[in-house]
Amino acid sequence: MEYDIYDGSSSEDEFDKSKPHFVENINHRVVFNDPLYGNEFPDDFIMISRAFITPTRICVFPPEIEGLNRVTRHYHKFCDRFLRIICSEEDFSKIYKEFKEDTIYESPIARIRYFIKEGIRFCGRHYQYLAHSSSQLRESSCWFYAEPSDTELTYKNSPIPTGDIIRKWMGTFDDINVVAKYAARIGQSFGTTKSTVTVEKFEIIDDIYTKDRRYCFSDGVGRISSSLAMKIAKKLDPKFSNEMPLPSAFQIRFAGAKGMVSLCHNMSSLCDLELRKSQIKFETYHNTMEVMKTSSCMPFFLNRPLIMLLETLKVPRSNVLHFLDIMLEKLKMMAINESVAKTVLLRYGCLGKGAINDSAANAPMNVAWDLLQNGWRFCECDHLRNLMKALQTDMLQSIKKKARVFVQDAVVLFGIMDETGFLNDGEVFVQFKQQDPDTFEFMESKILKGDVLVGRNPSLHPGDLRVLKAVDIPEMHHIIDCVVFPSNGIRPHPSQMSGGDLDGDIFFIIFDEKLIPPYHTRNPPAMDYIAPPPKIKVGPITVEDMKDFFVDYLINDILGMICTYHLVIGDESQLKANCSECLRLVPLASQAVDFAKTGLKAPMPPKECIPKKYPHWFEKRDKGSYTSTSYLADIYDNVLEVIENDAINSNPLDKSRIRHIHLIPGFEKYVEESEINLKAYLYDLNLLMNQFGVFDEASCMCGRAEPGNRLLRGRRNGEANKHMDQQLSFLRKKYRTWFFEEFGQDNNMPVITFRENLEIEKLRK
Repeated sequence: MEYDIYDGSSSEDEFDKSKPHFVENINHRVVFNDPLYGNEFPDDFIMISRAFITPTRICVFPPEIEGLNRVTRHYHKFCDRFLRIICSEEDFSKIYKEFKEDTIYESPIARIRYFIKEGIRFCGRHYQYLAHSSSQLRESSCWFYAEPSDTELTYKNSPIPTGDIIRKWMGTFDDINVVAKYAARIGQSFGTTKSTVTVEKFEIIDDIYTKDRRYCFSDGVGRISSSLAMKIAKKLDPKFSNEMPLPSAFQIRFAGAKGMVSLCHNMSSLCDLELRKSQIKFETYHNTMEVMKTSSCMPFFLNRPLIMLLETLKVPRSNVLHFLDIMLEKLKMMAINESVAKTVLLRYGCLGKGAINDSAANAPMNVAWDLLQNGWRFCECDHLRNLMKALQTDMLQSIKKKARVFVQDAVVLFGIMDETGFLNDGEVFVQFKQQDPDTFEFMESKILKGDVLVGRNPSLHPGDLRVLKAVDIPEMHHIIDCVVFPSNGIRPHPSQMSGGDLDGDIFFIIFDEKLIPPYHTRNPPAMDYIAPPPKIKVGPITVEDMKDFFVDYLINDILGMICTYHLVIGDESQLKANCSECLRLVPLASQAVDFAKTGLKAPMPPKECIPKKYPHWFEKRDKGSYTSTSYLADIYDNVLEVIENDAINSNPLDKSRIRHIHLIPGFEKYVEESEINLKAYLYDLNLLMNQFGVFDEASCMCGRAEPGNRLLRGRRNGEANKHMDQQLSFLRKKYRTWFFEEFGQDNNMPVITFRENLEIEKLRK
């Protein structure tokens, strides 16, 4: 459902600040209870409404599930007073960046600025700006909060806090004199986390620097004992036992600190947690350990900027296309061959495993996995085949639009620092869990040895990709699913990779020799970007300053534009990313990244760095185009040929049919009840599909929202998929619970096969 609160009349009189801006005919409250979850709302989640502010109107949408953060967890009684705000164009896309701010009435941003500064009124409440996190800032989003009125000072015998009280509860920020950093530190409390255990005692230890103290090796990473790690692991997963391996690293929010803590066996018995000074961002009395993610091994996919850098570093064209050919062959077969389908689901990261607060780890494509693991075949189950067709279509489109090509001999891991001192400059330690390609069971962990290509996304400069030597260090064998960097040398390796650090950055490690650059091109000098001094605010920083910076960022954030120019200019040049225009764009991109912390906007690129025509693979129909011969062009042409010639996308999804194999003796007496449950399920499913702009059940179940669909309502497609996955997992849990309650079983029973369905009849009798 969509509410238009303000229709954005262009009349200056109607936009007068003295007049209230709300629509009186919307006189009902937004409902904050959702039938999808019933009376048992999932732990660590909350329902939050969202509103879109566009240049002409305000649109409010029904509540959606959100992971709890420190603030909403503490003030959960007042969850209906929190509102997520997204500033967008009329079609809910990101704000167009090339407009000029002229006057308060004529500029498109003027109305958005007004509502950010003055708040919005609807449903009898006045919602005002509360805060924004760094990630929300990049998505033109922030938090609003309904201040209590004179007539509603308490709720359930508890005083209703004001926005100022909430901000003061977060911590002390008085020593920060940069508005952008001040807002980022307040926003630190809004990161989605899972609350674990209380930590009464911890130590703050010194960071490790280079000899000239210019670079910090330990930037953002501390240490945690095995005993505390065990307590946290059991809190995160009640099924965790002492025999299971501990996570090697945690991405945390604790008190006023953020970043990573790595597992350390030789810590002092007096303290279980050691945080470095670089991790402490502000002061607060909060002492509960909150976890965002734990160390895990993630699949690796190439992307457009990375492929251009590989071409720049003279990695042979045939080597890159080799991985494309393998992936296309598997995608062709995944909807007709069950064995290939299982390989794709597992290898390509479709099962959503390993993320904290990610309930999708128990849902969408796990349905297909359960069916395949239990022997179901495509000829027996139309629904299973439709799921794989929808996933197949999505992956082909990802290759076409993003050059997202899977590489098997590569992993994506959190980065941490060597606490032992055994690693030398130019070395890394990498150990990760691996699975048997036939049984898909976990085998012994693999320790890499030899040359590996290490980097992080996004990478724009050729020096961002580093060839390092992976070595085996027995003293680090307890570290799994992390890449360990040395704590000595001229410059930290993470800093060489797009200016990275260790406060939660993830790095890809490629150990397939086909993608490692030749000796004469590897490890060019890394970019040494020196950030300009931040914009200092004289006097105390106020909420009004934060509002002004938020709107200023909306207007002047040009990071996406710079990255696009870099990709297009490099594609046409013979030198690729080494051309002078691309090298001039890289520091601008770094400054645009730092804008959220320094408050200094990046200047517009010079005219010679603005492309006048675009390669054909960019599909920029309204601009001049040329036929490219780059690696990216070959990838685009090859996948386009598969899509068109094999007619994969033209095959409509099959309508699910009830086959004889699905029926058991005596099914007739359950038909009426099944039809009632089916109607209820389809109702809930259609609500979800309408919410995310998905038009068939298979696409919904495989967790793939349609990219670019306006019904995504301003979300990044990946974020939309994640939220859809979460809600689908609860939907599945709800109806599986209903089904198995009749047998006195829990909803975690596995999917059954035809060979086992006779057991159901026995249970019923």
